[in-house]
Amino acid sequence: MSNIKAFLSLMVIGVHAVNPALSQTAISQTVAPNSQTPTAPVLNADIAPKTSIRARVKVLTNISLNTPRAIDLGSIVVPGASKDLTSGVTLKAYARYVEFEGRKIAQIVLAGVEKNGQIETLPSQGFSTQLELVEPNLDPDTEVVIEGDGAAMIAALKRLADNSQTPPKETIIGQDTTNQSQKQEAGSPIRQNDQASSYQSPDPVQVADAPVESVAISSDGCAVRIDTAQMKAIQQTKTITSLGGAITNESACSDSSDGFPLAKSYTVCSDAVDMTARTATAQYVLYYVDAGGARKEVTECATDTEKAFPIVEKPSACTIFLDYAANQAVPQSSLIYLNDNNQEIQVRGCEASETKLSVPMIQTTNGCSIRHDFTARKSYQQGTFTYLLDGVSYQAGGCTDDGTIYPQNQIYMDASGQDVCAPTIDLAGGTVTLQSRLQISVGGMGQYISDCTPDTTGQLAITATTNGCDNPMIWDHDVIAAQSYAKERYFYLRNGLPKYVTDCQRSQTVYPHQYQTTGYQNHDDQLFAYPLDTVYITPPPGRYDVQVSQVLSGATQMPYQLTGAATRANGTVSYVACDKFADTDNLELWQRPDATTYEKSIGPGTPVGPTNACVAQGATTTADWTLVPFSDFIASPGARGGCYNSANLTRFFQYVTGYARYKATRQMVREDGTVISEETRISPTTFLFGNNRVSAANLGGNCAYTGGAWYFTSTTNMSYLNANAQRVSTNFPPPSVNPPTGTDIGALKSSANFLY
Repeated sequence: MSNIKAFLSLMVIGVHAVNPALSQTAISQTVAPNSQTPTAPVLNADIAPKTSIRARVKVLTNISLNTPRAIDLGSIVVPGASKDLTSGVTLKAYARYVEFEGRKIAQIVLAGVEKNGQIETLPSQGFSTQLELVEPNLDPDTEVVIEGDGAAMIAALKRLADNSQTPPKETIIGQDTTNQSQKQEAGSPIRQNDQASSYQSPDPVQVADAPVESVAISSDGCAVRIDTAQMKAIQQTKTITSLGGAITNESACSDSSDGFPLAKSYTVCSDAVDMTARTATAQYVLYYVDAGGARKEVTECATDTEKAFPIVEKPSACTIFLDYAANQAVPQSSLIYLNDNNQEIQVRGCEASETKLSVPMIQTTNGCSIRHDFTARKSYQQGTFTYLLDGVSYQAGGCTDDGTIYPQNQIYMDASGQDVCAPTIDLAGGTVTLQSRLQISVGGMGQYISDCTPDTTGQLAITATTNGCDNPMIWDHDVIAAQSYAKERYFYLRNGLPKYVTDCQRSQTVYPHQYQTTGYQNHDDQLFAYPLDTVYITPPPGRYDVQVSQVLSGATQMPYQLTGAATRANGTVSYVACDKFADTDNLELWQRPDATTYEKSIGPGTPVGPTNACVAQGATTTADWTLVPFSDFIASPGARGGCYNSANLTRFFQYVTGYARYKATRQMVREDGTVISEETRISPTTFLFGNNRVSAANLGGNCAYTGGAWYFTSTTNMSYLNANAQRVSTNFPPPSVNPPTGTDIGALKSSANFLY
């Protein structure tokens, strides 16, 4: 029992004590209940000097994973102990193996020594070792070295030797052991023999087998302990001791060597946002995956101080707030941060910027005109606001009435008493019609706001008409004041016909301007656009466009929106031999206000390729193949063979076979005209003719016998018999040899073994 607990102590140490010396330290001290000689408590087994005890298993012994099992060791060698003490002694031990970083680590703890059925227990913490296994077994050829208390081992061996020499006491069941019995045996040998002869052995006593003690390790009812320091979830187990199938002892749950690594999960927690500190910190929970594959979360969401992200302003997402009550232009920005996935998270919408201060808006009349209301006989000064931000002056909106009102006065004469307009004289009627102009006073200076207008209170009926002045093209259009002025002219009737006394001039009929956005003026370099507005009026004849698709004064900048990224070929290519690579650019995709996309280049991208840019040329037409001059004319001498004829001194050969060879050049040409490779090959010989009688005159010694055949050394002034037995004079090869036909090209390419 004590040795099992010692083994469990070693299990607690587990694979963290791969160094065998570390496993020598006992965690608990237990006295063996069956030991005849109690062992003195040992607080630390490392206090006693260590002795290396060597032993071997008797047979090939399997070692189980994690669960200890009993094994026997023999061939004991104990330094300081005689062979008489170790002869015939078996070491009783428990062994298992654990897995650590892909290695099998065997752990062995000695329980006692045994000889002739006698057992002496050993201190529970005194003897243990660890060693690495290749296979989960111990081989008799492998020596096991166990570090332990040598003195305690020798003392146990001596006790074992003393006990094994004392024979066990025998009890004769059914025999009278009283003094009377002894006397009878001593007094009468004959009677003693009679008793012996009449003695019958009793039936043997059936002694029941001693109950077997077993030890099991179980995790039932034991929790998983979370060790955040080691980032590990440790499975706790308990030891259950049974005797004869009945549980006699059950230990408390304690850490085992089995466990599961703890990991961080950020997906189930939101980031902790601290608006005061302007930081966002990632949060996580710790979890592990148990042996069944189930995910177990063991903590609540906690902040990860190593994943803190600064909260910063993003002004591009907001517009300038124009505070007309305070006459301030207020830069705005949202607050964002980039999380651990580099994703932008907004924590606040558009509000006044904390890094850019508000700037004053200054009211001005620059660029604005005076708006005239001829019906009310008043004129209104218009103005606008401007502000200076980052060194750039901006106009805050268009021109509007600023509150300054100028009354309109009808003027006939100036300060000097002179008419401001020449009277209109009707010579036919002999009357004069006065004319006047409307005037306002701006800054003490008079300004005429109308042309000379005849006074209709005169004697003659002068009437205004739009006839001839109704074309809006000739009207006065004040884009800044946002209104257009129609024109008219005055006339009187003479004999029923109109007589015009003025040209077309501005009337008091006003048409307010209307607006239609017809497009945008894109500024790709600055990533914004101005709206293009068409200004129009709607007089009775119908709509008239004053300005078409123009950027109006005070137009608002419309920022582009970043929508993604892309890679595009830029039209340039590069080559490596026959491999073609298309160069690309990395682009940012910005959506314009008109829903079109601006592709902004941000640098070179990864080239696309390779693709084959070469084609093979040559050796594909009849003209590509040329005959190779050679003298492969093999003569097979017959009855009259030889290099000459003694009768007529004519050299000839019989049965001459002719061959021809062709050559061609083939190139690998790239699309830009560069020749990447070139090879010229000659086809094998092609049969031309055979079994023809060939003769040559006056060749002298121009023939030779080589390799068992005759050859011409000169191929001029020769003749041969053709298929019709006609003699033909020729030089070889014969000029009538035809070039290869189209059907021969494939065979020639193949026989020439062109590689492409």
